[in-house]
This record gives sequence, structure tokens and C-alpha cells, in this order.
Amino acid sequence: MAWDAKPGGSLLIPSGTYHDPSKRHLFIICKVSPTHALMVSISTWLNDLCDGSCVLEKDQHPFIKHKSYVQYRKARIEALKDIKAGIDKGVLIPNHDVNQECFNRVCDGFEKSKFVPWKMKQAWKKWK
Repeated sequence: MAWDAKPGGSLLIPSGTYHDPSKRHLFIICKVSPTHALMVSISTWLNDLCDGSCVLEKDQHPFIKHKSYVQYRKARIEALKDIKAGIDKGVLIPNHDVNQECFNRVCDGFEKSKFVPWKMKQAWKKWK
């Protein structure tokens, strides 16, 4: 089955450490250009210092097991060819799409968060 980048799609991306090398973070694809994808990272909610622009609960995506948040400061733009190569190598793992309600909340948070890097904010505004 061929993978296709689309808004609302998700990927598991390696984020392991020496003590937990198999750890992965969920990334949600927010926007797609003809050659790139703009994605945001989902992280575990630790305390009130976390960005509260978009908080996700465990029932909002099969990968999320406890209260989490969108870590807009780690938004990234990746080339689609690099994502496809990572999937082909088994390094990146496609995961379930987010439902429309959750995706809308993630996008709304992109507009509200004070932590979105300038370059990501510009891409967000420019890409359709």
C-alpha cells in the first residue's frame, strides 16, 4: 500500500534516547505543498508549563495513551521524498489519521500558540 501525504495524516518518528532507543513521537501532518509537509509533534503533558494551545486526551487518537499536547515549537517542514524514503526503510511509520474535530483543534492551536517558530508560521500562512 502506497503512503500519501495529506493533512490529518500521522507518522511515528523516532525520538529515542540511549535508555529508550525504540521511543517514537506522533507527528500530525497539518499542511502539504507539492514537495513538503508541515508537521507538529505530540508530547506528553507534564505540567502547566506545557503549551496549552491544543491539549489532546487519550481517546482522541489510538496512539495517545494519556493527556498530551501539540508541541508547536517543534513544528517542522520535511521533504515528501525524505518522508517516503523513511517509510520505505521502516524508520518512519504511518499511523492512523486524526479525526476532523481533532485536526481542526490542532489547526486552531497553530493560530493561537505563541511557540510556533517564525518560519513555520510563515509556511502556515502561505501554504493552501
